Amino acid sequence: LVRTALDESGCRADKMIGVFIVACVFSVFAHRHRQRTRILKCPTLEDDLPELIDHLIVLLRAGYTPANAFLQLEPWLTTPLSKVVADINILVRRGVRFASSIVELRHHLGPPGFALADALIQLDRDGLATTAILDRLSGEAHAQRRRRAEAGSRELPTRLIFPIVFCVFPSFVMLTVVPMMAGTLAGLRTHLG
Repeated sequence: LVRTALDESGCRADKMIGVFIVACVFSVFAHRHRQRTRILKCPTLEDDLPELIDHLIVLLRAGYTPANAFLQLEPWLTTPLSKVVADINILVRRGVRFASSIVELRHHLGPPGFALADALIQLDRDGLATTAILDRLSGEAHAQRRRRAEAGSRELPTRLIFPIVFCVFPSFVMLTVVPMMAGTLAGLRTHLG
């Protein structure tokens, strides 16, 4: 009777180990898939927009024209946004007017970049001092980025449920409960004989 119980417990332990390995492999693939979908959404363009506006304000207050300010911006920005600025600079170097090339910014940034593009077009065409408008846009962009970060931090507990349930809890069971049960069954085996 004891030997059949030990054989059954060995089968159960093998099954638990197999389930644990499958769950870990599944969690790794699910995590990678989630990371890929986050990268494809590319929120960094919107996240880097406040820095673009802040650098632009500094350059405009230093006396640069909008076209010259964009030429100076490229090395100071991160990769996705610096590529957008580089595309605009290439168009300007080819002879396209800055106001016409800034439409490219609207296409790449989408709705968050519409107000910035409109302010830059107005600044280039009319020569009006729109640093106050850019200051307001910078404040709104920083607030929007802060709201996205707060929303991401609120989602953190739900994102951590999966690793806790499928990785931490099974490892706790494998490291504490299984050795304790194996010791108990071994003690029963030696006691019963």
